[in-house]
Amino acid sequence: MGAIRNAFYPGDDRWFKNQQFIRFHVVTWPAAWLNAKGVTLPPARYKAIILDVLQGIKQHGKTEAVQFWPGYLKHCLQTHFKVHGQEIYEEAKAIRNQVERALLACQRAGEASRDPL
Repeated sequence: MGAIRNAFYPGDDRWFKNQQFIRFHVVTWPAAWLNAKGVTLPPARYKAIILDVLQGIKQHGKTEAVQFWPGYLKHCLQTHFKVHGQEIYEEAKAIRNQVERALLACQRAGEASRDPL
């Protein structure tokens, strides 16, 4: 939220009116998208994806023409997921598989240590 405020709302009182929309439709929207796919990402990676999109908006977006920042940010994030969603999903799925294998190995190790000889 701080990155969005600093990048797109410096000294702008509209931030206080728009922050709930931004929190729900920009910051947490990718989590709902990932959850619908049955995967998650580590918090640092999740944040990195959002910050990359925001950085792209600052560098390449036509920011002077934006009338409603929350809607524009939402649109850009959803467009990013339309284009890169499969890559993000594959990355998250790979992480999920690694975690599941690690948990299974821990479970098996615990069962083996309890079995009498």
